[in-house]
Amino acid sequence: MAAIDFFGYLFLALGPPAAFFCVFIAPKSFVVLLTIFSAFLWLVVMLFTSAVFRGFVPLHPAAGPYAGAVLAAVAIEEVARYGVWRAHARLCGVLDSMSRRSGHAFSYSDHVHLALGWGAGHAACHALFLFASLLPLTAGDGSLFSDACPGLSVFLVGALNCLGTCATLVAAMAVALEGWRRRSAAHIAFAPAVHAASALLTLGSFRSGGCAFSVPAVLLVGAASAAYAARMVWRCAPPPPPADAAAAVAARREE
Repeated sequence: MAAIDFFGYLFLALGPPAAFFCVFIAPKSFVVLLTIFSAFLWLVVMLFTSAVFRGFVPLHPAAGPYAGAVLAAVAIEEVARYGVWRAHARLCGVLDSMSRRSGHAFSYSDHVHLALGWGAGHAACHALFLFASLLPLTAGDGSLFSDACPGLSVFLVGALNCLGTCATLVAAMAVALEGWRRRSAAHIAFAPAVHAASALLTLGSFRSGGCAFSVPAVLLVGAASAAYAARMVWRCAPPPPPADAAAAVAARREE
């Protein structure tokens, strides 16, 4: 029974992100390496954040103190996201220069895949740091329930929150990097807004029966963020080149 619980929660939380990785990240080896680097970078950021709050724990078990801690952590990560943008812009410039010298074009699709790599690393770090650390506890007998949310186990709440948060973080990264590239204030503000909303919604479990609202809300924020990011990419993508131009590019590559 412990094995069923372990793999059930594992696949519920990380199955869709793993499928996303296989479809969009794994086919491009450079993006895989970027995802690993991004995960390491965000791990350093989260370790720094935990070190900052080490002097303030344990917090009073109420939504207010935890809301302040969550907002401070989100602010630290958003500052780090701007650093990611600077690194992303420099990386895109280097890759574009290399592509031009080799007779190829660094396309908008390449920009998007790099952004997804940065976001996938961020989501993977959050999943491992905040959810996977709970999984060893499923090896025991029975399950864990909180007094405020007796209807859902702690592991199920964590798995569903992890799934929604992963979708939010990947989408937020894609939208934020595109916003800084195009100097769009709306897109730049999107990332901290949905990041803070998703994080604060998890605090609904402090209220009696609050997880019945907070968990679907976190999933809804993740789905809405992913839909917004997909719509943005679709609208910002340049139109395909004319047939003559495409043929000329293909001939140039053959040469």
